[in-house]
Amino acid sequence: MAAFDGTITFEDVAKLPRPASTSPSSIGFSPDDSILTYLRTTSEDDLSRQLFSMDVNTMQETIYVAPPGADTEENLSLEEKLRRERQRLMATGIQSYTWIRGEPSCGNARILVPLQGNIFVQDYDGPGNGMLRQVFEKTSTGQPGGAIDPTVSPDGSMVAFVQNAELYVAKICAFGEAMSPAVQVTSGARGMGKMNGLADFIAQEEMDRYRGYWWSPDSKSIAFEQVDESHIPIYRILHQGKEEVGQQAQEDHRYPFAGAENPHVKLGVVNVDSKDISWMDLGSDKDIYLARVDWMCDGTLTAQIENRSQTVLDLMTFDINSGHATLLLKELSTVWINLHNLFTSFFRPQDKSTVYFLWGSERSGFMQLYLYQRNTGSGTVTCANDGAALTMPHGVVECIAGISVERNVLYFYSTGGNESAPPGSDLYATPLFQDKSKGTIGCQVKITKKSGYHVGSMNRALTHFVDISSSINSPPVTTLNELPAAFMTGDSIAKVAQAGAEATMMSVKEVAKNVVTETWQSALRTPSLDSFKTVSGHELHAAVYQPDPAKWGDGPYPCIVCVYGGPHVQLVKNNWNTRVNMRAQSFCSRGYVVLMVDNRGSARRGLSFEGEIYRRMGTVEVEDQVAGVKWLITKGLADANRIGVYGWSYGGYMSLMCLMQAPEVFHVA
Repeated sequence: MAAFDGTITFEDVAKLPRPASTSPSSIGFSPDDSILTYLRTTSEDDLSRQLFSMDVNTMQETIYVAPPGADTEENLSLEEKLRRERQRLMATGIQSYTWIRGEPSCGNARILVPLQGNIFVQDYDGPGNGMLRQVFEKTSTGQPGGAIDPTVSPDGSMVAFVQNAELYVAKICAFGEAMSPAVQVTSGARGMGKMNGLADFIAQEEMDRYRGYWWSPDSKSIAFEQVDESHIPIYRILHQGKEEVGQQAQEDHRYPFAGAENPHVKLGVVNVDSKDISWMDLGSDKDIYLARVDWMCDGTLTAQIENRSQTVLDLMTFDINSGHATLLLKELSTVWINLHNLFTSFFRPQDKSTVYFLWGSERSGFMQLYLYQRNTGSGTVTCANDGAALTMPHGVVECIAGISVERNVLYFYSTGGNESAPPGSDLYATPLFQDKSKGTIGCQVKITKKSGYHVGSMNRALTHFVDISSSINSPPVTTLNELPAAFMTGDSIAKVAQAGAEATMMSVKEVAKNVVTETWQSALRTPSLDSFKTVSGHELHAAVYQPDPAKWGDGPYPCIVCVYGGPHVQLVKNNWNTRVNMRAQSFCSRGYVVLMVDNRGSARRGLSFEGEIYRRMGTVEVEDQVAGVKWLITKGLADANRIGVYGWSYGGYMSLMCLMQAPEVFHVA
């Protein structure tokens, strides 16, 4: 970019990674919390990720595991390619890793790394320290493809994976031992239009579930999903533009079209030693979604079953021997149920008679956390705090960061409930067991203070957390933060919240920082974040990318609207991704003002706001986009005679609907 004239090219739009956007990902801690591990590339222009480690005391960084050989799309199976696509994984190299904490006989701590369909481990200590060794070789089974979704058993002695539609288990050999042959533990799916242990397309693409099997806590059994697609017609996808022809230029899929039949799903439990399988009773209605599967801390198998209309969600428990099902709780919605990953269970110290579990629900209109208790003898289930939520009434809880029963504390990420600005993401803390008499119900504190958007991960002892923060003005910065005493227990958190006091981190250490080059700093326009009210009375958030007035004047400018507009997506955020929206920046560099509006139906503002489009898709969203354009015209920034719109996925649908329903406003899509 030596002769850069300020215009962002189409090549810049397509290039990955985006400017100053190579933050660490898949953050983890060693079992003793002394080592911080994460995936990242070695340079700003690289997409091949390696596994790095950092000593939390010295902050010394080293490459912990480097992938042997190249990891490209050419050496991946089709199923693995599709799985990565559905998870929106764009990088190569190491895609995942797992810390193993098992019995001393299995190695006190190891890291498991899947690579190119093979499986490797590296010991954290002992004679195998620092030496990557193979525990499964993909050709050893005689089956095509490699190991998909390897998962370590809770005791650390085995790894399970899927290969060619069946589930396998392999022993993790010790340093110096020969590889043990992988054992196939399921059968009957291969070649029959079925899959054992793989999540179906709908689960991966629409339900944020990418796993199709789950180890039992005692490592003796594996629950697995069987997907039957044999009744779904084959749909052929042709790759136009490829040099190859025939099989190399096409893919055949059993695609479940809207309104047509879905895959049939079953839930089985296989004994790892005997390979005996029992099937769980999922009910008489076969047209269901197997939304989530989990094992509770007492070894009880649970599943979340959703009806096809997505208005009923049943949390079921199962007797894994007989398959008998029992309803634990039921969620109902007049709109739809947003699935979550907020279910987790635990015991209180010295008490195995009651299982406690956290549950996410939008029954209040916003996703909040509720505490339940289940008597292991009678099976009776009750909601603590007389049914009151643990978290704030207007924030949207998105994930649980950590739980300490001993310290009576729950850490979680939430939007916080500030309706006057685009929903952000911050780390919060609240007492886990709350007491109405002490005024601690719903009592919580925000831990992250820096403005912008925060994601992160806590260490195992819940004394430190890694924070990745960014804003439209600042690229991502990754820090290691030590929690102060005020955020360590439920009692201390309640005192801070009730006093309205502030607490600062005991120490903050920088792990990684993205730096914007001078060229990109001048080329990337900083969007303004604003809001406006519609005729219907809704306050909508907007991002406006205004061209450089020194080059293009003060406006009005031709206007391009960037839209998504559907459920589960929020475009307008105070984070770096909003700044490096390169397509918007490319239009802006050519003299267009670009507008983004999160219309009714967009995510992270509660079910009422999102549910405005229920049975009205393509109507209220268009009204809000029209309101956004008119608002920009009144500000003198948009030329009413030159308005275009574009979007992807639901945004492509919205672009067409805007053009058809409001041709007097939108002129091109």
